[in-house]
Parts: sequence; structure tokens; C-alpha cells
Amino acid sequence: MDALLKKELKENFLKFVVEFAILVAVAVFLVPYGFRMMKNLAPLLSNLPGGGLNGEAKALLPKLNDLNFFVVSQWFGKNLFEFAIFFGVINSIGAVAGETERKTAIFLFSRPVSRARVLFVKYAVILLGTLIPILISTYTIPLLARSIPQKINMAVFNRLAVQSLLATAAVVSVSFLFSVVINDRVKGGLIALIALIATVLIGKVSALKWVSVMYLYLGKFLPAISLSIVYSLIFVLLSLVLLLRKEF
Repeated sequence: MDALLKKELKENFLKFVVEFAILVAVAVFLVPYGFRMMKNLAPLLSNLPGGGLNGEAKALLPKLNDLNFFVVSQWFGKNLFEFAIFFGVINSIGAVAGETERKTAIFLFSRPVSRARVLFVKYAVILLGTLIPILISTYTIPLLARSIPQKINMAVFNRLAVQSLLATAAVVSVSFLFSVVINDRVKGGLIALIALIATVLIGKVSALKWVSVMYLYLGKFLPAISLSIVYSLIFVLLSLVLLLRKEF
């Protein structure tokens, strides 16, 4: 068990560090630099002649001068949302498919350690390695925002942070399933990304909004976190069932 844990940490550690650095760099750029840049540019962009911004874009500019709206839209609704999905897929897709490609699956899954335990260790390492950089980088934003004469609404911020973490856990679980089913990391990763993008398109139908991965990140708090937890459990259990039946 300890050997397996060390193996997974060794194989994924550099990837987690790089992702952490990217997320922190994006957070630092957004607050305070990106916010101040937007405040300075907003008057100029609003006064562009007829060929400039359309009415909808111009109406959005004043809102971006509000720190809370800026953080929600540009961090939770854009940068974190995009990076979390991408990192969740990248980190998870090699969990089993990588072992198959490297021809190590037969050795790994024929050892005395049960397949269920192997899956649990892999999933735990990948999940924590994906969520911890998100957690730390997200909470650098309130610290960086202290230099701005506006206050972040921490109640809303905390809710969105929890929502984003649980939504990312669901993304990791979905990608983990594709790693079990598809033996090629590149194909599996592309299919997982396409499937997640497809949920956003399907979610544009009002009655099916709960299907969208975007709803998990930005929808109503209680329904969104409930769905994220349910999806995570379902896809992890499916991964286990399929892994127990898989021939290597």
C-alpha cells in the first residue's frame, strides 16, 4: 500500500506542482493587476466609436469595476472553470490507461493488493493533487485583494469555492471512468473533454441544465453540490465495477 502511494505521488507530483504554479500565476494576474487594468480600460472601451463594442459588452463594463462581480465572472466563471476541467481530465486520464500503455497494468493488477485498493489509492492521489492547487490558488485572491479599496463578499466566495471543488471532483471521476474504459490516454482525454463540452451544450435546454458541467460550477449552491457528489460517487463506482471486470 505504501509503495503504491509513493509510486502515484512520484508519477504525479511534478504535474501537480506545475498546475499549482499556473493557477497561482493566473490568480495574481487577475487580482489586483487584471482588475486595475479593467478599471482603467473600461472608460476608454465605453467611449469607442460606432465600430467598437456592442451594447451588451458596453453594459457589462461597469459591472467589471465591481470586485465581487469581477472575481465571480473572471475567476470562478472563466479561468478556474476552464483550468479545473482541463487539469481534472489531464490528471485522471492516465490513471489506468497510462498503466496499459506502459505495459505495467498486468504487473500492477496481478499483485496481492486488490484492484479496489489500487483504484482507491490512484483516485485519492489524483483527486487531492487536483483539488489542493485549486483550493490554495483560490484563497490567494482575498489576500491579494487587500490592496484594493473594495471588499470581497466572503459568503459568496466560500460557496463558489466549495462548489468549484466538488464540481472538479465530479470531472475527475468522469475522466477516471474514461481511463478505465479507454486504453489510450490521448483518445481517452479527447473523448472526456468532448463529453464534458457536450454537457454544456445539452444544458442550454432549460429542462436539462442539471446535466451541464457549468451548472455544477455556477448553478444554485445546494442542487449543484448535491449533483456533484452524486456524479462523483456514481462514476467512481462504475470505474470500480469495470476495473474488476477488465482483462489486461
